[in-house]
Amino acid sequence: MNRHRIFRSILVITLFLTMTAFCFADADHETDNRNTSQTTNLISMKSNGVPGYCNADGVKFKASPGAGGTTLGLCYKNETLYRHPSPAGTPSSWIYVYRPKTGQYGYISAQYFSLSITPNSI
Repeated sequence: MNRHRIFRSILVITLFLTMTAFCFADADHETDNRNTSQTTNLISMKSNGVPGYCNADGVKFKASPGAGGTTLGLCYKNETLYRHPSPAGTPSSWIYVYRPKTGQYGYISAQYFSLSITPNSI
């Protein structure tokens, strides 16, 4: 009789551990799907932009257009940027870009952005 109880107990514990393992594996799979989706969205956003580059050193990369916008960092000559449609009301002297180096969207003065797939292609 004790052997049957021990066997049943081992069986119940094994089933419990197996089910728990499957639950964690499924949760990890869901996390992987979300990460893949986020990566795909990021790649899609970059590929929808028009490739170009910064054509000078020390160009202010801003959170909003204009001199009063917060500076997020500095762009340097030949740094890859992706131009996106500017939000309504943006002055034509500023363009909205994605900066892969930092993973940020922001603005740079239009005079410092040049269109090109690769800046040193000549």
